[in-house]
Amino acid sequence: MFKIEKFIPISILLISISSVNQWSSLPIDNTFVWWGIYAGILIALYKARKIFFDNADNKNILAIKLYLFWNIICVIRGCFVAENYWEWKALVGAAMVMLLPLSIYVTTNKFMVQKIVSTWIQFGLIIFFVLFPFLRGEAIGRFLAPIAFLVLFFASLTRKWKIIMIFLSMFILLGDLTARSYVLKIAIEFAIGAVYYIPRFFRG
Repeated sequence: MFKIEKFIPISILLISISSVNQWSSLPIDNTFVWWGIYAGILIALYKARKIFFDNADNKNILAIKLYLFWNIICVIRGCFVAENYWEWKALVGAAMVMLLPLSIYVTTNKFMVQKIVSTWIQFGLIIFFVLFPFLRGEAIGRFLAPIAFLVLFFASLTRKWKIIMIFLSMFILLGDLTARSYVLKIAIEFAIGAVYYIPRFFRG
């Protein structure tokens, strides 16, 4: 039986892989295959809202809902603007990516967040080091984007995982210094994560 709570964490791994297609020398960029995968992910996220979303969070996600609404308007407008094959291809691909914030209906659920993070850590890092020899440019920062999220909880990590987070962050920082957005992102996340230690510093 198809279990949506198992598919969604795996889908995040697939998104990580698809995010580096442009910077990979491996032939993993088949457009229609990825469109099918993204369509499946969006359908799963839409259905999952009835299972994992608590209506009490409606006010908390208002900004995301408005952002999704605006994205839908942009996609509809794009249907009237697109004139040729390449424009329609870009529109379809961009539309699927712009609708991924539907994940908010899943990530307000603590169980699903834990499942997504643990699955990504368990398999995502293995996939990254398998792909690493074939990646270039900002692919490193893109694939390891979840690390920036985990760095926010640096103070709560065990010593082992603190070392791993620092190692992976250095991978991002040194992987492509021209990818300033990823360098800036990881630096800011570390700064936010370090706030936890400020009271300890003043207490001596």
